Amino acid sequence: MRNYFKCSGKKHFIKLLCFASAIHFFAGRLNAQITERIVIKAGEDISTAFSSHGMYRFAAFKPGLVKFKDGTFAKALLNYNVILNDMQFINTNGDTLVLTDINLVDSIRIDTNVFYYQKGYVQVMNDYNDNKLVMRQINSVQYLKKGALGLPNPTVHTFSYEQVPSESYLGTKLLINEDVVILKEISYFLVYKKFRQTPAVYDGFLKAFPELKREIQQYVNENKINFKMEADLNKLLKFCLQHVS
Repeated sequence: MRNYFKCSGKKHFIKLLCFASAIHFFAGRLNAQITERIVIKAGEDISTAFSSHGMYRFAAFKPGLVKFKDGTFAKALLNYNVILNDMQFINTNGDTLVLTDINLVDSIRIDTNVFYYQKGYVQVMNDYNDNKLVMRQINSVQYLKKGALGLPNPTVHTFSYEQVPSESYLGTKLLINEDVVILKEISYFLVYKKFRQTPAVYDGFLKAFPELKREIQQYVNENKINFKMEADLNKLLKFCLQHVS
C-alpha cells in the first residue's frame, strides 16, 4: 500500500466554509448549478442535511480501488465524506485516513462510482470514454446568530471536530447548539477531448461541440432542455455524441 493516506479522525478540521452573501439562482441556459438551502435548528443532527447517509455519500465504507497516474493501484475501504468534501479510508486497525498527494491519483472507484480530483472531487455521472458528464457538490454552513430585534443574523463561522463537545458527536452524527443554514451547491461539468472541462451550460456545449452549434440550439429549444437537470444534460450530451463527426 502506498503511503498516500494519513489519519483524520476528530482532529481533522471540517472545512465548513460559510457564506455571508445571498444565494443566487441562475436560470435556464446560464447555469448548471443547483443551490439548496436547509435550516437546521439547535440540537438537531447537522449531518442529515448533507446526505441520506449522514456525513457520507454511501451507507458504509466499501471496497474501492485507487488508480495512480503512474499506472499502479491500491485497494482500500473507501467512502466520500460530504462534510469534509474529502475521500476517506479505513485501514485494518479501524483508523480513519484521508488520501494525500491527490495530484498523483488518476481516479478512485467505489463499486460503479468513479471520482477524480480537479480543484476538488468530482463524481463521474455518465462516461462516454473521451466525453463525460461530471458533478461536483460543495457543502457549507452559515451560522445564524440573533441580531437586532431578535432576528437571525448570518455570520461567518468555521469550526473543527475538536470544538464540538463530545456529547454532540455521536458516530456519524454531529449535533449543534446553534441554528445554522446548510448550503448545498451541485454543479455539472462536461469533460471533452479526454482532459478539457467546461461548465455543462449552453455555452459549454457549444464550446465542446462547436461544429454542432445549429443542431444544439434546435435540440435545446425543441426539447426544452433544463440545464439544472442531470437527465436533460445527459440527453443533450448523447445527442451531441450521436451527431458529431
